[in-house]
Amino acid sequence: MNSKEEEVINKVFGFFRNISKVIPPLDKGGTKISPSEIVQGVSEIFNKIIDGVKIGTQNLPPFMATIYEVNRDAQRAFDDGRYSDFIMLKYKGAEIFYRSFYQDILNKEIKFDDQINLSEIIKEIEENLNIFSGILGELNEWRIIRNQIVHEHLKVDRIKAEEAKPFFNKLYKLFETYFKEIKKSHGL
Repeated sequence: MNSKEEEVINKVFGFFRNISKVIPPLDKGGTKISPSEIVQGVSEIFNKIIDGVKIGTQNLPPFMATIYEVNRDAQRAFDDGRYSDFIMLKYKGAEIFYRSFYQDILNKEIKFDDQINLSEIIKEIEENLNIFSGILGELNEWRIIRNQIVHEHLKVDRIKAEEAKPFFNKLYKLFETYFKEIKKSHGL
C-alpha cells in the first residue's frame, strides 16, 4: 500500500470515527475501538437516520442531523402520498451524505451550487479508494427521474416510489461496502 492509499484509508476511518463518538455502544472509556466496531456502530445509527427513526440529533454532527431530518421528511412525504417529494428528498439526503464524505476524505470543499453531481462525487470517491461498486448506472437512472421531477414536474406514483426505496437504502449503505473492500484489500 502506498502512502497516498494509506492517507485516504486513514481519512475514511477518521471520518467515521468522528461520527462514532456520539454513539453510546462504541464508548469504551478510552479503549481502542476497532475499525469493524466503528463501521458497525455507524451503520446502526445510520440505519436509524435513513429510516427517519426518532433519535436524539443534538449529539450528531450537523450533516448527520440534516440527513435525519431530510429522511424523516421523505417518509412523511411518502406517507402523505407525495411520492415525487419522497424521491427528491431521498436523493437530497444521499447528496448531503456523499458531499460531506467527499469533502472529508478528499480534502476538497464543494458548495451546493457547484456543478459537481452525485455520480461524479461517488465516482471520484471510488477512484480514490480503488473500489468499484457498480452503482453509478442505477444512480444515473434515479438522477434523471429526480431531474424530471424538479424541472418537468413529473408526478411519480406509489409503485415508482416503492421501487426507489431499495435503491436509496443501497446508496446510503454503500459506505459499508467501501469499508468491507478496504478491509479485504488491505488485510485490516
